[in-house]
Amino acid sequence: MITTQDDIVSIFNIFHDGSIVEYQSLGDVIILTIEILYLSERIDPKFNSFYLHLRGVENLKFVTWPNIAENEPDCFSDYSEIFKVDLEILSCKFANDTFNIFCNQADSVYDFCGGELSLNVNSAEVLDEAQKEYSIDELSELCSGYWEDWEQKNKKN
Repeated sequence: MITTQDDIVSIFNIFHDGSIVEYQSLGDVIILTIEILYLSERIDPKFNSFYLHLRGVENLKFVTWPNIAENEPDCFSDYSEIFKVDLEILSCKFANDTFNIFCNQADSVYDFCGGELSLNVNSAEVLDEAQKEYSIDELSELCSGYWEDWEQKNKKN
């Protein structure tokens, strides 16, 4: 179980470029399916995603970034409205007791290009598709290994 604010922020930052493609709500627990092929396939070439269990979730909302700057942003608090579109994780910051996850979205059907997902959370767990749980150190190592390999491949070109 991951409990510190810095570590929870790190989870979202490690999942940079991953997309929230599904959610499940179980009381004050939300399970997000994070599709992030470049990290999940390092565990098993058949894997596509991780499952992020967020516990003690409160005050979840999503404020959009309108495609047209003059338009007012929308604010959603209904989970089905928030997660009806795949949200690509850019980064996360913690401020005023709230996790703020900045997201892009590419579906042209919607009149926003992304937004800020904010929530309060007590703890988190990250599992792969085989239900193996990962510590923040294991996730960091997995991510660092990917970027080190990427750097080596690009030095050769």
